[in-house]
Amino acid sequence: AVSLPFYAKAWLDFYHAAPKIKLGNHLDIGFMLVCMVGLYVVRVIAVYTLYAFGWPPNHSSTLEAAACAAGIVHTLNLVPVLGVCLWRITPYDPSAPMKQYPPWWQDLVDAMLQLCCGHMIHDALFGVIY
Repeated sequence: AVSLPFYAKAWLDFYHAAPKIKLGNHLDIGFMLVCMVGLYVVRVIAVYTLYAFGWPPNHSSTLEAAACAAGIVHTLNLVPVLGVCLWRITPYDPSAPMKQYPPWWQDLVDAMLQLCCGHMIHDALFGVIY
């Protein structure tokens, strides 16, 4: 059995606790939606934090800085977990089917893919709305 760092275990627990919402027969988008909402919350908190520090309300620089905060949170969560996925499997073959790897690895990779999709959808939607 592979010993995973606490943050990888936390992401697996978070992934398994998220609602399963199927799009079609196989595509689960539940975790992606949870991540999208979570990143939106980060963005809103960042906006009001910037306001508290004297940034101009509803100014493009304030809103762009808040969007960057969501991107930073996304990256700070993504990179360490991807490191676990890449370095805990040896040898890693990028062209191999996911089914070849252990279930924890498949779930962790799926969680990170859904985190990225949630970030992209969040960024696209709220980049237009804000």
